[in-house]
Amino acid sequence: MQLSIKNFIITLLILGGCQSNEDNAPNRDILDISQLELFTPPNVLSKEFFYQDSFDDPSWTNHYYYDNKGKITIKVGLNASADTTGAVTYLYENDVLKWNYNYSFSHDNLVLESYSEYLYDGEGRLSKVLAHAPGETAEIRYENIYGQNGNLTQVWYSSDGAEKTTYEYNENGQRIKESVYAGQESPWIVYFYRYNDQDYLEAKETSYSVPAENEKKDAFQFDYDQSGNLIEKREYLPSYDFTLARRYTYEYY
Repeated sequence: MQLSIKNFIITLLILGGCQSNEDNAPNRDILDISQLELFTPPNVLSKEFFYQDSFDDPSWTNHYYYDNKGKITIKVGLNASADTTGAVTYLYENDVLKWNYNYSFSHDNLVLESYSEYLYDGEGRLSKVLAHAPGETAEIRYENIYGQNGNLTQVWYSSDGAEKTTYEYNENGQRIKESVYAGQESPWIVYFYRYNDQDYLEAKETSYSVPAENEKKDAFQFDYDQSGNLIEKREYLPSYDFTLARRYTYEYY
């Protein structure tokens, strides 16, 4: 059954406060939620479209809505037939993101599938994201590690750091290299960052060999509008001669 975004949001806001409170996750008060105003501030992300391979029609679309401070409040997902598939709601404490709740929508019912908890260090930087599922023990989704200059240098996806992504920067603090590890001592793949004349990230290059001795090609490409907003991202598969795998386009209010 197709459900309009407006009606879906109203239903979600009412039912969202009725979910059980697992792992001390804060319940959102029904009155507060039902009275929540949604805003569409200018020049912020409105829609995200996902395209598989080289298809012209999107496989799914995300719609974004904000609070009066410009912080994302709800993300609503639709499939290729414009049927609502689910939503993510975001909860802040002192203007800092603390929780998000992932709902699926099926057979006219909303189901809380999972939720994430955001933890910060003493300097206010995101340090860990915990993944929760109703009735289950929380797990670390990823952990951020920062260098002495404050740059993000590693993201751990396993407790021992075997599965991780590392980042390197130039003397100006601009990220220039990304290495992805999949449980081995050597990285599985290495990306080199390329920027345009406006210092916007233009591409991530790789040769799909470690060390990167062969000619590098674009594994990711990024396009921007005149305001500097990202309007398209394309991903290519190095293991399949850099054929187009998927792309995303973005619209703004």
